[in-house]
Amino acid sequence: MNYYPFHIGDYASATRHLSWDEDCAYRRLLDVYYTQETPLPLEERKVYRLVVATTQIQREAVLTILQEFFIKTDAGWINRRADVEIMAMHAKQEQQRQKVNKRWEKHRSSAGSTTVDTTVQPTDTTVSEKPSLVIPPTPTPTPKVTNVTPPPVGPPPTAKPSTGSRLAPDWVLPDDWGAWAMQERGWPTATVLQVAERFRDHWLAMAGQRARKVDWLATWRNWVRNERLRIDHAPHQRPDNSAPAKIARAIAERDARQAASASHAPDHVIELDRTDYRAVAH
Repeated sequence: MNYYPFHIGDYASATRHLSWDEDCAYRRLLDVYYTQETPLPLEERKVYRLVVATTQIQREAVLTILQEFFIKTDAGWINRRADVEIMAMHAKQEQQRQKVNKRWEKHRSSAGSTTVDTTVQPTDTTVSEKPSLVIPPTPTPTPKVTNVTPPPVGPPPTAKPSTGSRLAPDWVLPDDWGAWAMQERGWPTATVLQVAERFRDHWLAMAGQRARKVDWLATWRNWVRNERLRIDHAPHQRPDNSAPAKIARAIAERDARQAASASHAPDHVIELDRTDYRAVAH
């Protein structure tokens, strides 16, 4: 990719805590990631070479950014947000390619059906050597008037309602949809992307008529609102009323009562006989 969208507000809110060297390392890592469209290598020395990190401070900044903003996999270090942008760019390029192919196919078909007639057609002014062979022009026939059937009286036929369409297998969250969700919910970018993944997996896995929607934007907005209901109105956990749990609570209450009664009793009690003159209180 030679171009990728850069949202200044999202980047500033997510990287405000970075140092000067860490911010520079993050920008360079993103440039390499978008240019190659492949995961960053797992070997640290190769990553240092890609972003020209020569000093120890720069290399420590690269490691800090990899651990915070990238995910380590068997294929290399990946960035979820960058992968979404790359997939969106590929989908847009494919759409443009299909449009160009359709336009050229239409041009070829129209060019192939058009033939140039190089023969000379005789006209009325053509003079023949023999006047008897001259064919007079054919008069224009008079059109016949036919009975025209009037249109039927009544309301026009109603069009069949649209049955909608399924979510595209390569669906990627549009930028304006994500911006609406962030404004509606106050979510960060990472949360919006996670919700979009659940949205896509849910509708791609669903079968039947319920998976076909007329307006997918409205479906996305309802999904975001229902996501808020699931978070804000989550049911409270019910207490465990099983027999082992009841026994454990009873034992705990008994131990608490014994501990409370023991705390109020004196540490040591000495009983003295009234006739014992040696027991003198000092």
